[in-house]
Amino acid sequence: MVRSRSSRNRFSILVSGVVVSLGCLVAAADSRAEENVSEQTRWGFYFNLSAGDLAGDFDSSLQKATTGEFGILRARGSTRYGLGVSFGSFGMTPPYDNEPEWGFQRIFVSGTRMFGSESSGLRPYLQGRVGIARLHPRSLLFQKDPLPDDYEVGDSPTPAYNGFHVGVVPGLEWRLSSTASLDVSVLFDYFHVGNVDLSAIGGGEASGGFDW
Repeated sequence: MVRSRSSRNRFSILVSGVVVSLGCLVAAADSRAEENVSEQTRWGFYFNLSAGDLAGDFDSSLQKATTGEFGILRARGSTRYGLGVSFGSFGMTPPYDNEPEWGFQRIFVSGTRMFGSESSGLRPYLQGRVGIARLHPRSLLFQKDPLPDDYEVGDSPTPAYNGFHVGVVPGLEWRLSSTASLDVSVLFDYFHVGNVDLSAIGGGEASGGFDW
């Protein structure tokens, strides 16, 4: 009887050990599954609207920055890479504030680091950007004089100025579902373009500035 009871005890201990081991394996598998889900590569689309101002060479001549932008992003874990395009404009300061706006276009690549857990509702992030910039006055006050020999009707009579920009974007993302989110952010951006002659509106030459 002692030998039989001892055998049953050993068998019970063995079964318990197997069950515990299986439980640990299942827990580990679940943990790996969660890690794999968080590490899956995903693609997304974003769009935003913004308003701001600028400083620098153009500070006394331009005002009222508005921008709309959109782009695509690739997300894996807490890292995101993207390609975006923004279309913005600046108005001129009085007494030229009724003149057509200045177009401001940027094409950029971005890298974003997300903070906090992916399952949390709110996640702060920090994004860096670099790309090309194009500043284009629409007012005929800046008309080319004389017009180039190859000018044709429909061409822009005002010159455009090309350059580059770099920016930093701290923000906060609010996750609405597994496929949609809202966020609020602030762009701090530096741009530099070719020398712009502002003598038509009482200014000098300008080429760079900070916008937000």
